[in-house]
Amino acid sequence: MQIEDKKILIYLLDNGKISKKETLNLIGYGEIKTKEILNELIEKI
Repeated sequence: MQIEDKKILIYLLDNGKISKKETLNLIGYGEIKTKEILNELIEKI
């Protein structure tokens, strides 16, 4: 599991949800890379 995945999952555990904007700010990547990371994370679940 990538560090970005862990950051997103920890945020979700703490807050119950995460927006695209929050994800962009959290991991610091652009929109395309962030979308790829989120899609990969969804596939893993």
